[in-house]
Formats: sequence, structure tokens, C-alpha cells
Amino acid sequence: MRIESLRQLAHKQYAPEGPNQWPHIQRVLQTARKIARQQLGRRLSPAEETAVLFHDVDKANAGIQRHGEHAADWVRGHLKRLPEQDRNYVMGLIKFHDDDPPRTRHPAYNTGVPASVFNQSLQLLQAADATPPDLGAYIRKCFDFRKRKLLDFDREGFDDTLMQDVIQRVKTLVGIRAAETNPLYARYYKDRLPAYVEKAKKLTLQEAYSLMEENRKKPLN
Repeated sequence: MRIESLRQLAHKQYAPEGPNQWPHIQRVLQTARKIARQQLGRRLSPAEETAVLFHDVDKANAGIQRHGEHAADWVRGHLKRLPEQDRNYVMGLIKFHDDDPPRTRHPAYNTGVPASVFNQSLQLLQAADATPPDLGAYIRKCFDFRKRKLLDFDREGFDDTLMQDVIQRVKTLVGIRAAETNPLYARYYKDRLPAYVEKAKKLTLQEAYSLMEENRKKPLN
């Protein structure tokens, strides 16, 4: 299958807006191309671009399964025209992209390529997919996700309690985990990370709400 055909197929699988939908795929693809060019001195390979296009496919139906595993299963069933080694390469990248905490070293997953090549591609996908150093975006995603999991529980003072929990998560994890575990992310965002982490450490409740509401004026991708 040609990459243009794969792009067209991928486009049909996502909604035109919303979390982890087509705008997110476009953002990750653009970021992956920049990281490949600026940090690795090359273009995205067809397998890497295909993995970006389908890494969140059918996420809403993943259920209790990790969405990376679910998307890899989708690729196995729907991209049968890809050569087997290429399909395994794409499935491996997708399957492991959502490790939590993120790991960037895995066996080459029956791809026929050295593990070092596979793991560089995995780092690239994870770095591009990770939330950029934007506190408002991170707070918004974390707050909304946790509130949805609690079924939009609405009680006086509940939002403040939830936001305090988000702030603690932000102070301990935001930017730090991705930077420590993924050298491509650390190098690509090196000019933004120090101020980002310092601001996160001093975050107050009022600032968190303000950053989140300001970010709501932007598309979530």
C-alpha cells in the first residue's frame, strides 16, 4: 500500500475534532517529521509514518485493553496488504508507544531489523506523541480525563480537590518523565523544558485553573 493510500485510510478512522482524533494525528505527524529531521538528520520512514497515522486508531473501543495493543490488533486485521515484516514493524511501534511509564527499549518484534533501529523509531513516536511542554494543555488533559473517569461527579468543592490532585501530578511528572526516559524528547524540547519544569513546581490552584481555561480556547490535539 502506498503511503498516500494509508493516509486516506487513516483519515477516515478519526473524527474531525476531539482528543486523539485527526487533529492529534496531524500534530504528532508534524512533530515526528521535525524530530526526525532536526535530531536524526533524516526523513520519517514509511513504517514510522504509518505507525503515527494509526497509533490511536479505534481508541474509543479499546475497553480495558491498552489502546496501543488494541490499535496494533486493528492494524493486523486491516492492513493485510502491507508486507509481513513491515506490518510487524508498524504493529510493534504502535503496541509499545503507550507504555506507562514509557519504555524506549524493546525487542525488534519480528521486524527483521536490528533492535537499535526499532527502538530509535519507538523513541521517535513516543517523543512526538508526548504532550509538548505546555502546562495548560497538560493540566487540561489530565483534569478532564480524571473527571471523566469519575463519571463527571459533581459535588461542591470537588473540582478543587481534583485540581489539587492534578497539580501534585504535574509537579512530580510533567515534562520530567518524558525528558528522563526519552532522549529525543529531551533534546527536541531542551530550550523549553527548564522553564516549564520550574513553573510546574511553583504552580498554584488559581494558576492551574487560569492555564487550563486559557488552553480551552485552543483546539485540543
